[in-house]
Amino acid sequence: MKVQVAVDNRIRIDLREWRDDPGMSGVLELLKQDFTHVNPQREMLRRIGKPHWGEPKTIETWHQDDEQLSLPRGGMDRVRRRLEEAGLARRVVDDRERGDPAGEDLPDHRLQLYPYQEKAVQAALRQECGIIRAPTGSGKTCVGFALVGRIKVATLIIVYNTGLFDQWVKRAQKELGMRAEDIGCIRGSKFKLRPLTIAMQQSINARGVDEKLASYFGMVIVDEVQRAAARTMFDAVDPFAARYRFGISADQRRKDKKEFLTQDLFGGVIEDIKRSDLIKSGHVLDVQVRVVPTDFSAPWYGMASEDEPDLELDTVRLTAEIADDVGRNELVLAAVMNEVEDEQVLVFSHRREHCLVIDRRLVMMGVRTGFLIGGEDYRQEFVKSVAGVEQGSIRVGVGTYQAVGQAIDLPGVSVGVAATPIAANRQVFNQVRGRLCRVAAGKKSARLYYLYDRHVFGRKHLENLVQWNADVVVQEGGVWVPAREYLKNWR
Repeated sequence: MKVQVAVDNRIRIDLREWRDDPGMSGVLELLKQDFTHVNPQREMLRRIGKPHWGEPKTIETWHQDDEQLSLPRGGMDRVRRRLEEAGLARRVVDDRERGDPAGEDLPDHRLQLYPYQEKAVQAALRQECGIIRAPTGSGKTCVGFALVGRIKVATLIIVYNTGLFDQWVKRAQKELGMRAEDIGCIRGSKFKLRPLTIAMQQSINARGVDEKLASYFGMVIVDEVQRAAARTMFDAVDPFAARYRFGISADQRRKDKKEFLTQDLFGGVIEDIKRSDLIKSGHVLDVQVRVVPTDFSAPWYGMASEDEPDLELDTVRLTAEIADDVGRNELVLAAVMNEVEDEQVLVFSHRREHCLVIDRRLVMMGVRTGFLIGGEDYRQEFVKSVAGVEQGSIRVGVGTYQAVGQAIDLPGVSVGVAATPIAANRQVFNQVRGRLCRVAAGKKSARLYYLYDRHVFGRKHLENLVQWNADVVVQEGGVWVPAREYLKNWR
């Protein structure tokens, strides 16, 4: 007798004929263990002395009732392994959705793929579910549209912010030749299903996924898939039974270590495009990181201990003090002015107010700037500023990491300034570096100035930058010295 395994939006193991089988009982317990994860958030809070009792000890992605055990779709390899180890044969019933027949009329993809992009497409066609990992600037969106044009099933593309939403709509017109009015939309109060539909994750989560919506699509693609580990994103993806399910990202790993949830939804990485390979082949530029040490200090900041019980890990307060520090802001302005005559520059910060201060100072210094802030209240200004940078009339774009760190393509910009710290978060750093690495006519190099608060973070942030980048230099005594040499002489 075979174990029946049905696959729709989840993997469903029929228990009705196996209730009294001791071997099957053991397999089920092992599978539950495979999909029961220690909650790293609870451990992190406990370690830094913060209240952690509200966080569950474990996160479970399995569900069981009297008739079945259901597991997330990305776990099929684990199911196969457990059944094979127990010597149990299986019968797989494919109940995945092919989607609305109108998807067969989706247009072909118009662009010629690079070999590494074609390799990613072929891996996706073989696996039908998984994660495509590729660095910023490699053309992840292009791979997504190539899949739309090859597979030709009704496709839902899920994004988490308006910048990404607009980017996918714009690129669909370019790469598939579609009119904007023919592209579906799930965003706020707007709900229009079409063979190609772009959706905001928050909007799906707010309205829920009914039977009509769940059955309409034969393929679901999630951009910036590392965010699928968030509860709202997980719940927005899990109900869809689409035959094809892909996540794309420069890096699916997360600072909070919850990438196991992303893997449960999508499975493992099916294609990993290396940034180093793209640099060697000339598809992206290497970005030199120019580290500018500051004299900023925050004696109150740190992890409390028995010796120093009054220390606090208050990142909101720290970021506010960093943004208000006059000396640091002068270093930001100096970095911009060192480059702006010959290059266009992007300045990044965490806070809107900080961006406004820097923007005003640059305007007073005679620099033509653009304000790149997210949100509907700055939407027109954002669009106008992006157009100005693209046309070359704006020399410096000033914006938040959230608004400018992704979903914006300005390949002509070669210089960035990271005005607030991001060297503890590889995801954010990679996104910022990705704004600068794109190849463009006449562009021969790229560099990112990074303000380094050594009196706050010690060696760690600089060590991270060295680990993540091939070319890191530190400003010392008016000259740029290799970061590794600087660390050797650290005092």
